[in-house]
Amino acid sequence: MKDLIPTVIPVFVISCSNLTGPCFVTVVIDFNDINKRSTTLYMEIFTIQKTRTLLMSLAGIMLPLFIHAQEWTTYTAANSPVANAESIRDITADPVTGDVWIAAGALLHKRTKDGHWTTYEAGTTPGLLYAGKLAARNGKVWSAPALHSTEFSYFNGTAWQSVTIPNASFFDIMDIEIADAFVWVATDRGLYQYDGQSWKKLDYEGKITQPTSVSWDATTSRLWVANNCVAVGRNVFRHNPADGSWTEYDTGWSGCGHAVQALPDGSAFYGSCNYSSILSVKSGTVSPAIQSACVYLDGVVLNPLTPGEVWFATEFNFGTQEVPSGLVRYDGNAVVSTFNFKNSPMKGGGIEAIALQQTDHATAVIWMKTYKYDAGTTSTTRYLETYTYNTVTGIDEPENHDVQVFPIPAKDHFTVKVKEHAPRQTPLKLSLYSVMGQLIAERVLHEGEHETDFSTAGLSKGLGLLRIGNEVVKISFEP
Repeated sequence: MKDLIPTVIPVFVISCSNLTGPCFVTVVIDFNDINKRSTTLYMEIFTIQKTRTLLMSLAGIMLPLFIHAQEWTTYTAANSPVANAESIRDITADPVTGDVWIAAGALLHKRTKDGHWTTYEAGTTPGLLYAGKLAARNGKVWSAPALHSTEFSYFNGTAWQSVTIPNASFFDIMDIEIADAFVWVATDRGLYQYDGQSWKKLDYEGKITQPTSVSWDATTSRLWVANNCVAVGRNVFRHNPADGSWTEYDTGWSGCGHAVQALPDGSAFYGSCNYSSILSVKSGTVSPAIQSACVYLDGVVLNPLTPGEVWFATEFNFGTQEVPSGLVRYDGNAVVSTFNFKNSPMKGGGIEAIALQQTDHATAVIWMKTYKYDAGTTSTTRYLETYTYNTVTGIDEPENHDVQVFPIPAKDHFTVKVKEHAPRQTPLKLSLYSVMGQLIAERVLHEGEHETDFSTAGLSKGLGLLRIGNEVVKISFEP
């Protein structure tokens, strides 16, 4: 080490906020020796318990740290103002401020990114009604009773006020979506749009009669709509508010539309219940449906850390056939991973509400109301849970395989061979990263496939990280 000098000496101080379990740390140091030959030292440090801020020094040199926290947390009256998860009706996260809002009947809770809680109570907070359905954006919040009301509570950042949809009658409020110029409300009697001055009911050929989920694509200025179990219109729709036009995408009788999520590339991912499945709409083409457990109403959120991915909230799988259930990660082509009480620290098996809070550019927290049927009884226990994950290796997936990689070091390519311990029900994603976390290439092994190749042509000499499920394999390149 004495003739090695660091190419760059950056200093990073990275926090594992609210860490209650192990924090997984990867440290990568690149050195050049005095003859300009490149050498890489790769270090992994595990189980740093309950450390808030990490700063590491090696021989007086400050090193960059990449924190990969994989943490499950349950919130109760002991660590939050949410005394009873049973009372939770909805959860939403503000994509601009990072605040999380939890509707719990007469109480509405807000939790900021730094962990500060504020509780508003209907009846004592002027303008606030019973909280059942939520949406938040840029500090503004819309809240509505889930049943029997056309009146909403609107929070402008400082105070609450009431807003009413005139000449409307509906039973259930399914979803609320906020954009810069509009607010949309999906109900069991139709879709309503508010421009800040007036309300308008939207429809397309009499088909938008029971919208369950709406999602705004700010990139293309289009609104995606999922429709429930209706005689006509059991498809996914895209609306252009500028000219009033609609496009209908045939989902091939994939069940009752329960959730839709717009992606920044103009595509959308869709989930359904009854003949339950998930699918994607990319460049106007509907993908084949993948069978899943029932997707909960509005049960989908964007994965901001991995482009082209979402998380679906589903019921627990009660059938005899193994299908993805619980918290399901989907990339538009395949199910990447699933979490429930059988294969993870997650307490619940199904999810009744979901929101995603991005706390910084590399960390996200999934907030969930989950449930689990108590063995031997007819009762159900519900939980308020979070799953915190990071980029590159931050998603802790259950392992079910052995991996062989050859040749090492890789000259112009390398082969990955996966041996399964049990039949694989869903496709397996393999991701190759540089040591700095840049995605180089991806492959997907479908059912019955056990081997794939990666090209290393054009890559400089050094080290890469191959992620397969929960396993990370170090790959050295010698082109």
